[in-house]
Amino acid sequence: MKRRPVQSAAATLFDAPRDWHGRTLYIMRTGSQTLGEARRDMLLAGGWLAHGHGLGPGKRVCLWLPKGYLAASVMLGAIAIGACYVPLDYNGPIDRQLAILDQVEPHLLVTTPTLARRLTLSRPDGLACPVATVEEGGFPTAQPLVRPIEMDDSAPAVIFFTSGSTGTPKGIVASRRGMAETVSRAIDVLSLSEGDRLLFHPPLHYSSSITLFSPLYAGCSTFILSDQEALFPDVVAGIIDKHRITVWQGAASYLRALVGGGNLQRRNLSSVRFFDFFGERLPASIVAEAQRHFAKAHFCNTYGSSEAFWITHYDVPRPLADLDAELPIGKPYDAFKLSLRDRQGREVEAGEAGEICVEGPVLLDSYWGDAEQTRSVRLDGNARTYRTGDFARPGADGNLNFLGRRDL
Repeated sequence: MKRRPVQSAAATLFDAPRDWHGRTLYIMRTGSQTLGEARRDMLLAGGWLAHGHGLGPGKRVCLWLPKGYLAASVMLGAIAIGACYVPLDYNGPIDRQLAILDQVEPHLLVTTPTLARRLTLSRPDGLACPVATVEEGGFPTAQPLVRPIEMDDSAPAVIFFTSGSTGTPKGIVASRRGMAETVSRAIDVLSLSEGDRLLFHPPLHYSSSITLFSPLYAGCSTFILSDQEALFPDVVAGIIDKHRITVWQGAASYLRALVGGGNLQRRNLSSVRFFDFFGERLPASIVAEAQRHFAKAHFCNTYGSSEAFWITHYDVPRPLADLDAELPIGKPYDAFKLSLRDRQGREVEAGEAGEICVEGPVLLDSYWGDAEQTRSVRLDGNARTYRTGDFARPGADGNLNFLGRRDL
């Protein structure tokens, strides 16, 4: 497949080849959306934000919406007008959402009428920002954008709030360049082609949700799991079977649940060619069981973080020799230069344990409102570097073995 230049997801969708417009882009149990329809809805959402609510470059719009076409349209519309979007946890406690709203001070909150009423009850004096409600059906009266505006690629595109290891919401700011580089890397990491169909798991407030836009760069399609569907492994397995999913990407906990409760022996899973899993440590026995059911799939254990995706990978062999062992996290992708360092930032001796530090296409541009924390995760102030806070030790075969977060 011929690669297109890396640009924002909005510009990529707008500039998609004409013969792609009729292709299915997003699928849900309620129906599907073509790439052309997504393009139209992006321009309508962008016009609604810009002309209806006065948003533009540098403005921040919070989204408190369920996963689906509507949320995707608002996110793409925000990128198209040069704004920065901030997705909130749709199913999260309202106190946490209010804390994030107070911290990020958005220029607009977009939510559903039901959630807007909950906000009114929780904060009778009102919010500091305007609230706009939308429902499925989109923006029928909006004046659409003519085209996405051109922006400096260093401008913020999205802020993800994560509790991290402290329990306090921490805002990860991704620039337009960082987001585009990360999303487009899926073409190489997952070996995507135009015939692929991905399964989209993560909630929108997770940084991994930006992979919702990967099909825009590859010309393929994605089935969007609702938050409710994702809770039931048997439902997920049925969707993989019915919709002939070819690429599965998600947290190791999802894979564990799928093996344990998906009733996989009842399904035709021959369409799946690639499993990319990450996150928690996973025993080899779980992966071996998954390999038995997904007989044609290549399994890859990848390591990364909310701040930097797809740092290392371990291509799982068939058969696995030691079912009691933990899988290594493997070796770095070509996109990253990786080193292991001590607490002073010095590289450790060969074979020693150290903090995983990388240089390359990191997603993190800064931590929202915390310049000191941002400086603390850089090497020599280089914005293309990231100190993960995770530790590993190289094995005799050169693969990294994950040790967790700890002091040396």
